[in-house]
Amino acid sequence: MPPQEYDPVTSQELTEFREVADEGVVTTWGWISEPLTAQPLQHPFAWALVQLDGADVPFLHAVDAGDESKMSTGMRVKVRWAAEPVDDFAAIECFGPHDRPAPDAHRLHGLHGHRAVAVPQGDRRGPPSSASACPSCSKVYVPPRGSCPTCGVPTKEQVELAGTGIVTTFCVVNIPFAGQAVECPYVSASILLDGADIPLFSLIQEIPFDQVRMGLRVEAVWADELRPTLESIKYFKPTGEPDAEFESFGAPLMRDVAVVSYAQSPPAFHDDARNEVEILMPVLDEAFANSGIGRKDVGFTVSGSSDYLAGQAFSFVTALDAVGPWPPISESHVEMDGAWALYEAWVKLQMGRHRHRPRLCVRQVVAW
Repeated sequence: MPPQEYDPVTSQELTEFREVADEGVVTTWGWISEPLTAQPLQHPFAWALVQLDGADVPFLHAVDAGDESKMSTGMRVKVRWAAEPVDDFAAIECFGPHDRPAPDAHRLHGLHGHRAVAVPQGDRRGPPSSASACPSCSKVYVPPRGSCPTCGVPTKEQVELAGTGIVTTFCVVNIPFAGQAVECPYVSASILLDGADIPLFSLIQEIPFDQVRMGLRVEAVWADELRPTLESIKYFKPTGEPDAEFESFGAPLMRDVAVVSYAQSPPAFHDDARNEVEILMPVLDEAFANSGIGRKDVGFTVSGSSDYLAGQAFSFVTALDAVGPWPPISESHVEMDGAWALYEAWVKLQMGRHRHRPRLCVRQVVAW
């Protein structure tokens, strides 16, 4: 729910339709206190994942609860139909609270929860956030998560973290943009708080941008107005402590990624006799033969090409025929060369994407 054309696990075509209820349960949610013009409701509401009774997966929709205090994970909600009936999802105006009792606890097992970030009270400058710990793998997540994305179990334990951490990676922003609040150049960084297992994203200030480095020890600087979100952290600044060794923060965050095969077409100024698919097919055949895996073993593909050189938008789509569009697999494209595509694939694997099928096909398509 909503209906899909193919099963995302087996890739089989789906032809059978089943009725589901017009009520269900909230699996996770976030409160919108100041709605935007284009959003479905013009007063405070919640975006929520709602799993309808009879469905196996939730979908995103608005919940009009009236007040944030009335929202909770596991609450029952019911469809509020639009005034004008239509034959698509626009027929659902939103969801509203329903008085039926919540499902049994075992039905809520694994549902994502809603957590608020804890902030210091009064003049206390304590930990910037509460974190959630997985009871299975013991990983500590900040901001808190309702369930562990690795183990799929609820994270019930709350852990208090200090406002200090380590810069694991960063970038220097030099290009201004509309609505920018910080003058360029400035540094955005991933910061691994002491005691956490994943980094959070924030600004680094009170240090020249060209002196920011991996391993830099930093501490949180609090906003004047404290709120139960990460907005309470204005930025991070250096603590003055010695830099952390890479092994202390880099190794736990890095996965080993191997390039198991490589193939390349002969360089040519241009080739009028073959299209992109015909150019790529022998290259991919060689890469697969050298790796010992087949097309059905590929978990996802990442491609790099240039629509500018090809002279048309989405020119890379035709090249997907060379990889094999069936069964459907995840695909990503970058408007650059193959080296950038390889880097994106590496990042996806570092983030834990496709961890059950860690094969990838990287290609570079250049049109002359």
